[in-house]
Amino acid sequence: MASIALELVPAAKTNGQETTLKEGRTVRDKLEKAGILNDINTIMIPQVISEDEFRPVELEAKLDPIDTKRYLSQVLPVDYIATQVTVYTPMEQLRERALQLQREGINRVIFVGAPRVENERMVGPTPPEAISGLRDIIPSCGVILIPTRESEVDRFAAKVNAGATFGNSQLLFSDYMGTFLGDLAQKTEERPEIMLTFGYVPKAETKVGLFEWMIWDDQPVVRDEIEFVKNIADKPFAEKKEKLVDLYKRVIDGVHRHDFPIGVQFSIPYGISGPAFETFSEMLEVWSPQRQPVGAGSRGDD
Repeated sequence: MASIALELVPAAKTNGQETTLKEGRTVRDKLEKAGILNDINTIMIPQVISEDEFRPVELEAKLDPIDTKRYLSQVLPVDYIATQVTVYTPMEQLRERALQLQREGINRVIFVGAPRVENERMVGPTPPEAISGLRDIIPSCGVILIPTRESEVDRFAAKVNAGATFGNSQLLFSDYMGTFLGDLAQKTEERPEIMLTFGYVPKAETKVGLFEWMIWDDQPVVRDEIEFVKNIADKPFAEKKEKLVDLYKRVIDGVHRHDFPIGVQFSIPYGISGPAFETFSEMLEVWSPQRQPVGAGSRGDD
C-alpha cells in the first residue's frame, strides 16, 4: 500500500492525553472538511529531542511517540510510523525499544541519528547498524532522506543496502528530488519507497523562520529553496496555494522518470490548519499514489 501520511508532532507532556485526543478529533474534522480523510492512511509521529540547536521556537517536553500513537489511534485508526532517535542509546536498549514499538502495533520505524560521545565513549548505533540489528523485530525500517545534502546519494544507498525499506524525505521546496533519484538508481538496484514530504507555509514563517531552520544547508539549491519559502510565506492564500501545488506537480513529474515506489507525506509544523489541508487536498487531486499508479504522471500531462 503506497503511503499517504500526515505528520503529527507529539503534544506537550502536560495534559498530554487530553490534548492529543482533542487534536486528533480536530485533525479528523478538518481532513473530512477538506475531502481527504479517507486518503490519509498513515500518521507519522516524530520523536522530538532537546539537543536540536538554534530551534526558533521553544521546545517543551513532548509525549513519547508510543503514547501519542495509543491516544491518536482512538480517533484516527490508520497505520502509524514512529521516528526513533538512536543517539545515546546502546543497541541492547534500542532493541527493547523496538520490541515496545512492535507491541504497540507500530511496524514501520524511521531510525535517525549518529552515535554521540558520552563519558568519553561513543554511544548508539548508526541508522544502518540499527536497521541491520532490528530487522527481525521491525518489518519495515526507514531512514531520513535529505536529497540536497552533500554525498547523500552514497549515504542513502548505504542505508538501503543495509535493509532500509523506505526513505522519508526532508521538506521539499524544489524539484531536485528527480535528479537525486536518477543518481540513486545508478548506485543501488534496491527500490525502497520514497516518501516525499510537503509542507504548508503560513504567514507566521516570516517572523519565526521554522521552515528555514528545518531545511537550512549551505548548498546553492537549498538557498534557492529558502528563497522560495520566504517569497510565498506572506502571499495571499490563493496565490500561495497555487505555487505550492505547482511545486508538487513539478516534483511528481520529476520522480516519475524513475522506477521507485512513491508515497507522500504532509507536514504541518506550525500546527493544525484548514488552509494547509485544503492545499494538500489539491495536491492529491494533481496526483495520488492511491488513485493513480506510479508512473502515471500528474494530471495535465500530455
